[in-house]
Amino acid sequence: MRSLRRISCQLSLYPLAQADYTSPVGQVLELIKTSGLAYETNDMATIVRGEPQVVFALLASIDDLMARTSTSYSLNATISNTCGCRVEQ
Repeated sequence: MRSLRRISCQLSLYPLAQADYTSPVGQVLELIKTSGLAYETNDMATIVRGEPQVVFALLASIDDLMARTSTSYSLNATISNTCGCRVEQ
């Protein structure tokens, strides 16, 4: 069996100076759902798991979306190559 390289990323998006913060959060959740990454959400964060290049591409896509929609934001992302990352094939 070979081990595929995976990482996990816990991320929390905080739209800044927005009357409606739910719209940017919903748009980011849609990006996550269509990213092909495994994910789970809770009240304060979303955890994604997958190949590093796909996780980092998602983070870039979030930044691109915030730029296109002129949304100021803070994004907290914690990345691990250990926590919940092992997938054996």
